[in-house]
Amino acid sequence: MINIELIRQPPAQVRQDLGRKGEDPLVVDTLIELDKKRRESNQILDNLREQRNITTKDIAKLIRQGENATGAKESTRLLGDSIKDAEESLRKYNAALNQLLLPIPNPQSLSVPDGEG
Repeated sequence: MINIELIRQPPAQVRQDLGRKGEDPLVVDTLIELDKKRRESNQILDNLREQRNITTKDIAKLIRQGENATGAKESTRLLGDSIKDAEESLRKYNAALNQLLLPIPNPQSLSVPDGEG
């Protein structure tokens, strides 16, 4: 499977290579869009996990101080639900991205003749 980094850096080169091999070069645009959504989803997931960690520390602090942490616990539970949703979203983007990446051939040398589509 081709590395997504090869598609991100010079997408025009990958389009050209696919065209030379008789493949549809428009798949590159779809891959770039999916990769962008996957990275955004991953960032959202990271932010949610960070919020959960902060809230968990706040709960421990409240409990050590003998204060009521019920509201913070509920907030943590809701964050956990959001994290599960974000993880599922990320799994879907990863699966879709991998499905599109699998059939894409590795870049070819310029000395290799063009394929017959």
